[in-house]
Amino acid sequence: MRLSEARDGRATASVVTVVLAGTLHLIQTVTVASTVVALAAERSRWAPAPAPERSLLESGLDVVASVAMLAAHVVSLAWLLQARRAAETLAPGYRHARGPTWVWLAWVVPGAALWFPYQVVRDVHAASRQAAGLTGPEGRTRSLVTWWVCWLCFVMSSAALTWTVILLALVVPGDPLLVGMLPMLLTGVGLAAVAAGLAWVVVVREVAVAQRLARVSAMQRSRWIGRSAGTSGPGTSVR
Repeated sequence: MRLSEARDGRATASVVTVVLAGTLHLIQTVTVASTVVALAAERSRWAPAPAPERSLLESGLDVVASVAMLAAHVVSLAWLLQARRAAETLAPGYRHARGPTWVWLAWVVPGAALWFPYQVVRDVHAASRQAAGLTGPEGRTRSLVTWWVCWLCFVMSSAALTWTVILLALVVPGDPLLVGMLPMLLTGVGLAAVAAGLAWVVVVREVAVAQRLARVSAMQRSRWIGRSAGTSGPGTSVR
């Protein structure tokens, strides 16, 4: 397998895992939200609400969706690291704002996770476009901004959902207001996950296409230089 085929394979794997994780997460969200809505409809307005009971199937779906999200993240970061290395090779003059280590650390370091991931992906995207000769402003940052906004919405809605569940479990069990907020939070998390996943697919495909064009262009230049050297170098004669 050639190196370029391996890189395209990683891009495809990233797309597939993200789409799969987003689909499972949306199914999980609809299932949980419907359970909470049904529970809220059965209780009186001011009565304390018990915690929703989950079936074995729903609990299994939670596990599968969580594993799929983790796999999507790992595969996507593995692709991003490879794309970063390819971008450095194809556009050696481009200066990246963050070092290669931040491809992995940017997502988990508190504070840095709110901005560094965007810088890492932005620079890979920009360097790849530069190497391919795609210097026009059309669509240069639109897909990146769309993905980043959707990703931040997913992160923030997930944090809000986590804290709501913690409060219901440890501080104010069955609080009607918090239970009533769960469907809205669950829906927001699910929609944000799907939107971020679809936007990420666009970014991955743009980088993959740009790097493929850059490699083809580099190969064509190399062949042209080789032919020029072969026809005009020492030892040639004109009869």
